[in-house]
Amino acid sequence: MKRKHKPLILLAVIIVATLYIFFIEPSLTIAVNRIKINRFNSSDTLKIIQISDLHIDYYYFFHDNILSRVLMEHPDIVIFTGDALTRSSSFGALAEFFSRLSNIAPVYAIYGNWDYYDKEKIDSVYKVCHVNIIEAEQFRLKKKNKTIAFTSLPMYESPGQYYFDKGEYNIFLTHVPANIYKFSSFIDNADLILAGHTHGGQINLPFLTRLMLQSHFSKESFIKGMYTEGNYDIYVNSGIGSWFNARLFCPPEITVFEID
Repeated sequence: MKRKHKPLILLAVIIVATLYIFFIEPSLTIAVNRIKINRFNSSDTLKIIQISDLHIDYYYFFHDNILSRVLMEHPDIVIFTGDALTRSSSFGALAEFFSRLSNIAPVYAIYGNWDYYDKEKIDSVYKVCHVNIIEAEQFRLKKKNKTIAFTSLPMYESPGQYYFDKGEYNIFLTHVPANIYKFSSFIDNADLILAGHTHGGQINLPFLTRLMLQSHFSKESFIKGMYTEGNYDIYVNSGIGSWFNARLFCPPEITVFEID
């Protein structure tokens, strides 16, 4: 290879990598991760979709793609584990996304840390779009012979008066994974905990990403995917939005839980 060609090849690699990291992966790819849970030994499947960390500035074709993939799954409910906002989120963009999402299936949402920058805005959007806010609350979803109890672990409020039944499948919802340690008095009642917040690191490099996230999130040990902690599992969704519009080996994620 002639030496004069090397700079051109390097430049081409940089351009392709930049295009992939800042446009293709964060805007054109969607990972649909499926988790099957055999709890009731029933042929009747209850399908729950989790999405997290929308961080919407403006509505564009990427959000259409997310909604289309959710629609294809025909979920019984959608769980949003927080962080709808950025500092520049418009009411119109939020309302368009959540109104269309709630037309697919009932949506239940908890707050993320970014949502407290303009809680009045997000509350008004959820009200208009018929999104159920369940911060520091508990609700139950029944389908034939199975009951799923959802319990919200609030970020800044005191927990509600919760009731647990071991005959039910207990799913706890928290935005920040490490938030589970604040609720040691009843956390062992959980079968599964759904969380977000970390975005899976966004730029997913071996060892380095985990080290940086643990430094940023005060030794957060849950980064992405499924973990077993004590008597329960915790699933950390990688989110669909970004702190900045860049992702590498960590595409926007929709998680589909199928409970039999």
